[in-house]
Amino acid sequence: IDNYRVEQKTDYEKLVLDIETDGSIHPKEALTEAAKILIHHFMLFSDERISLEDEESSETESYDEEALHMRQLLKTKLH
Repeated sequence: IDNYRVEQKTDYEKLVLDIETDGSIHPKEALTEAAKILIHHFMLFSDERISLEDEESSETESYDEEALHMRQLLKTKLH
Protein backbone atom coordinates (compact mmCIF):
# COMPACT_ATOMS: atom_id res chain seq x y z
CA ILE A 1 0.00 0.00 0.00
CA ASP A 2 1.45 3.30 -1.12
CA ASN A 3 0.45 6.87 -0.40
CA TYR A 4 -1.45 8.41 -3.28
CA ARG A 5 -2.36 11.95 -4.24
CA VAL A 6 -5.67 12.91 -5.85
CA GLU A 7 -5.71 16.55 -6.90
CA GLN A 8 -4.88 18.51 -3.72
CA LYS A 9 -5.59 15.67 -1.29
CA THR A 10 -2.65 13.53 -0.23
CA ASP A 11 -4.40 11.32 2.31
CA TYR A 12 -5.33 8.54 -0.13
CA GLU A 13 -3.68 5.16 -0.46
CA LYS A 14 -3.37 2.82 -3.42
CA LEU A 15 -2.89 -0.90 -3.47
CA VAL A 16 -0.18 -2.19 -5.79
CA LEU A 17 -0.37 -5.86 -6.76
CA ASP A 18 2.46 -7.80 -8.38
CA ILE A 19 0.96 -10.90 -9.96
CA GLU A 20 3.17 -13.85 -10.83
CA THR A 21 1.87 -17.17 -12.10
CA ASP A 22 3.41 -20.51 -12.98
CA GLY A 23 2.22 -20.07 -16.55
CA SER A 24 -0.84 -22.29 -16.20
CA ILE A 25 -3.08 -19.21 -15.96
CA HIS A 26 -2.78 -15.70 -17.39
CA PRO A 27 -2.14 -12.98 -14.74
CA LYS A 28 -5.40 -11.23 -15.68
CA GLU A 29 -7.33 -14.46 -15.08
CA ALA A 30 -5.52 -14.96 -11.77
CA LEU A 31 -6.54 -11.48 -10.65
CA THR A 32 -10.14 -12.08 -11.72
CA GLU A 33 -10.36 -15.34 -9.79
CA ALA A 34 -8.68 -13.81 -6.74
CA ALA A 35 -11.13 -10.90 -6.85
CA LYS A 36 -14.09 -13.29 -6.96
CA ILE A 37 -12.76 -15.12 -3.90
CA LEU A 38 -12.23 -11.84 -2.03
CA ILE A 39 -15.70 -10.61 -2.93
CA HIS A 40 -17.23 -13.82 -1.60
CA HIS A 41 -15.31 -13.36 1.65
CA PHE A 42 -16.24 -9.68 1.92
CA MET A 43 -19.90 -10.55 1.40
CA LEU A 44 -19.79 -12.32 4.77
CA PHE A 45 -19.36 -8.91 6.41
CA SER A 46 -21.87 -7.00 4.28
CA ASP A 47 -25.65 -6.79 4.44
CA GLU A 48 -25.66 -5.50 0.86
CA ARG A 49 -25.53 -8.19 -1.80
CA ILE A 50 -22.90 -7.92 -4.50
CA SER A 51 -23.85 -9.87 -7.60
CA LEU A 52 -21.20 -11.65 -9.61
CA GLU A 53 -21.56 -12.36 -13.29
CA ASP A 54 -21.43 -15.97 -14.41
CA GLU A 55 -18.26 -17.16 -16.11
CA GLU A 56 -19.78 -17.45 -19.60
CA SER A 57 -20.88 -13.83 -19.79
CA SER A 58 -17.67 -12.48 -18.25
CA GLU A 59 -15.59 -14.22 -20.91
CA THR A 60 -17.45 -12.38 -23.66
CA GLU A 61 -16.94 -8.94 -22.14
CA SER A 62 -14.01 -6.79 -23.09
CA TYR A 63 -11.21 -6.16 -20.61
CA ASP A 64 -12.13 -2.48 -20.33
CA GLU A 65 -15.64 -3.36 -19.13
CA GLU A 66 -14.21 -5.84 -16.64
CA ALA A 67 -11.74 -3.27 -15.38
CA LEU A 68 -14.47 -0.66 -14.95
CA HIS A 69 -16.68 -3.18 -13.15
CA MET A 70 -13.80 -4.19 -10.87
CA ARG A 71 -13.02 -0.55 -10.08
CA GLN A 72 -16.66 0.01 -9.17
CA LEU A 73 -16.63 -3.04 -6.89
CA LEU A 74 -13.44 -1.89 -5.23
CA LYS A 75 -14.98 1.52 -4.57
CA THR A 76 -18.05 -0.06 -2.93
CA LYS A 77 -18.11 0.81 0.75
CA LEU A 78 -18.70 -2.00 3.21
CA HIS A 79 -20.51 -0.85 6.33
